[in-house]
Amino acid sequence: MRKYLYIIFFMFLAFSTGVLFSILRLPPYGLVRGGVEQVQLVRRDAPSLLGLRPVHWTTKRRYEGQGVKIHRAAEAGSDYVLLQGFFEGGLEIRLVELDGTVVHRWPISPGALTEGIEHLSNRPLIDWNYDSHGAVALPDGSVVFNIDHIALVKLDRCGAVVWRVDTPAHHSIERNADGTFWVSSAVKHRDASALADRLYRPPFAEDHLTKIGPDGRILANISLIEVFRSNDAMGLLTLPGGTNTRTYRASRPDMPRELFHLNDVEALPADMAGAFDAFASGDLLVSLRNRNLILVMDPNTLRMKWWHIGNWVRHHDPDWHADGTIRLFDNNRDGTEAGDILGSSRIVSIEPDSKRERILLGEGEDPVFHTTRRGKHQQLSGGRILVTEAEAGRVFITNSANEIVWEYLNVFDETHAARISEARAYPREYFDVSDWSCGK
Repeated sequence: MRKYLYIIFFMFLAFSTGVLFSILRLPPYGLVRGGVEQVQLVRRDAPSLLGLRPVHWTTKRRYEGQGVKIHRAAEAGSDYVLLQGFFEGGLEIRLVELDGTVVHRWPISPGALTEGIEHLSNRPLIDWNYDSHGAVALPDGSVVFNIDHIALVKLDRCGAVVWRVDTPAHHSIERNADGTFWVSSAVKHRDASALADRLYRPPFAEDHLTKIGPDGRILANISLIEVFRSNDAMGLLTLPGGTNTRTYRASRPDMPRELFHLNDVEALPADMAGAFDAFASGDLLVSLRNRNLILVMDPNTLRMKWWHIGNWVRHHDPDWHADGTIRLFDNNRDGTEAGDILGSSRIVSIEPDSKRERILLGEGEDPVFHTTRRGKHQQLSGGRILVTEAEAGRVFITNSANEIVWEYLNVFDETHAARISEARAYPREYFDVSDWSCGK
């Protein structure tokens, strides 16, 4: 009996010691925890490391078929569609016809494209473990895109690097009429010594609104914390409530925590400014997913002109619309892959003055679509909407009656879909290129 009491006592002592070391973060807690995390990462990434399946780019298939499905050719239009995602064994941006014909490809080799970047201390082992989210095509056939949270890159029509900006760019890239770009970016706070604002404890990523010139120079870099502080908006900055401010878990290279999850910044175009009484050309529409918050601000004075927390859950991609509304993609995230609890993702229209909301797509008899993250939409002519159902590897176009007239399914294998991070439609006349071949 005494033998068993000794065993129970030493088990309790070992358990209590482990708890104490964990709470106080005493050595060898860090070493043990780091080892456990590495084992978990290797176990999770084993299919990728073995070259079998890119686990970060694939999910269980939810739709039958693959490639292009044309439901109503006469209503689909004739645009090119730019697709960013995982195709045929690697990361790629490609331009396709609506019949599925590939017009051009820009293969992406993230490891090679990010060599020498100093802010990246935890480099992925293989290209399949990098992320790429956010891409725009330019009339000359070049593309500008993010290697997510690592760099912003411009490739020419034939895939050569034109420039690289070594900033943790991520999510959105929006091109302005003057050829500049607004991008979501970040500053990585690894320790308190370089942190001017002591409200939050590092390590965490602080999102910035970054303006990039046509030549790749950084023209402006606006701290979101400074925006909230200068507008005396501490209630919004500390929105989660409680007695302490908090950060959120994040999937960013090097950074386990974040504040806002900035996923879009877009300037009001001059040709739409007349539809918005309260805003001026160049005002920024900013999307902060972690707070279900969108806001409009002057990038020169940092004055916050308007904000709204709406009836959406972990939204993406708010856009200015010519009728004086703001439209966004409501992921309607509920912790399930297919929206089993809250239902379809949605496209929502907001009237800034009244803050009245209207669901444009995703309710009633509308097509059901759902992505837990990265949802995008683009308003096309004739009432058509291009939707990126990212995690399902699906892109589709609806007509003015909310019927699907065209769709594209990106399939990895019989059981997995491959993610499409973004899709954008471009009229054929947008491009100046007559020959995409590059002499190959």
